[in-house]
Amino acid sequence: MFGQSHRVNTLQLHPIPDRSPPALLEDPVVGSIYEARINNLTNFGAFATLEGFRRKVEGLVHISQLRNERVNVVADVVQRNQKVKVKVLKLDPAGKISLSMKEVDQQTGEDLNPPLPAQALRGRDDLMPDDMAVLMNPEAPWANPEEGGSSGGRPGIAREPVKRSRVRLSTPERWELRQMMGGGVAWESIGSGAGL
Repeated sequence: MFGQSHRVNTLQLHPIPDRSPPALLEDPVVGSIYEARINNLTNFGAFATLEGFRRKVEGLVHISQLRNERVNVVADVVQRNQKVKVKVLKLDPAGKISLSMKEVDQQTGEDLNPPLPAQALRGRDDLMPDDMAVLMNPEAPWANPEEGGSSGGRPGIAREPVKRSRVRLSTPERWELRQMMGGGVAWESIGSGAGL
């Protein structure tokens, strides 16, 4: 016994692979991308059922959201039971869900039109809707007026002054314009050009 070597067998434990089903989601989130299955085609779009949810979640991919190009017939782009990747554009209070296929790369699932980062907007209560458009599309001609002015941002084209003509408005038109200016829809500069 003493002086003899003993061999001890050890039992190696391997972790058991997780075979439980993936956690199911409760509700879709605007701006998120999900796998979906086309289940009905109409003249105005395709209805798709989102996968990975506890309950049946169905939304509409409007014909204008199928591709970047013009689509005349929905069946030319998608078929029933086809698996696609969709982005949630809007959740209606009535339960309707607007989906888009053209904003998602169908091979990789990459978002082709990512939302503006929240940190860029944090603390920016001073932004007006026009400012938001500039932040979302900085290459737009109106975003950088010093780069090309009224020529739409094209270099080498001179900026010509804008001549505003005075417009005569009828009494109902003047009333409507005042209402719009009061609501912030029209600007004072428009009213001064119309003789208000």
